[in-house]
Amino acid sequence: MKISELARRCGLARSTLLYYEKLGVIEGVRAANGYRHYDEADLQRLQMVQALQAGGLSLKQCLACLAGEIDQAALRARVEELDIELARMQRARDLLADLAGMSAHSGEAFKAWQLQLRREAPQAYFDWVMRQGFSEKDRYQLQWLSKDMNEHQRYIRDFKLLLDGMSHWGPGDRAFTQQQFEALAMTPNRILDIGCGRGAATLALAQVCDAPILAIDLDETALAALDR
Repeated sequence: MKISELARRCGLARSTLLYYEKLGVIEGVRAANGYRHYDEADLQRLQMVQALQAGGLSLKQCLACLAGEIDQAALRARVEELDIELARMQRARDLLADLAGMSAHSGEAFKAWQLQLRREAPQAYFDWVMRQGFSEKDRYQLQWLSKDMNEHQRYIRDFKLLLDGMSHWGPGDRAFTQQQFEALAMTPNRILDIGCGRGAATLALAQVCDAPILAIDLDETALAALDR
């Protein structure tokens, strides 16, 4: 076959084939009409080089393999690199399949992608969530449900350690609480104190009104302090 046919069959440029011939990968035979001709053996050697290059080997390494001088350590290292690349590509494929609705259930890649976005770019992530048709309420619900509860528990523990011994677990003091209560347009007949902590504001309210107060908090030790 002529070099043009060889180039077509292996998908390489004529200049590349001439370079390969110079390196000894292929061996053209000049015919009487002046054209160089190549056989199937040349095509198969080129295909072997292409297959090795597709695996990430350099041309020098490819030629060494063709010559039987195989560097086993280099090949094993490249196989390990390919395994890592394949795993990364599989995760990317699973993510795209989830986004395209091609998976019956949300895959681990999709969950990991969401967690990474929530951690590194929370505003961009929730903007994206809302563009998928979720409401503002849905957004905040997703934000709450996506919290790492172990991290939340650590935050609460550190928060309590920081405020240990303080009378108030939030801004303000007894005088401020009374001032705000007196500014109300009407006198309440029931009061719900959400996040009461140890009850500093609760007790301040109890001193200025006769309304029953329901004080709630997620921290049981704080409620126990308020009971005392």
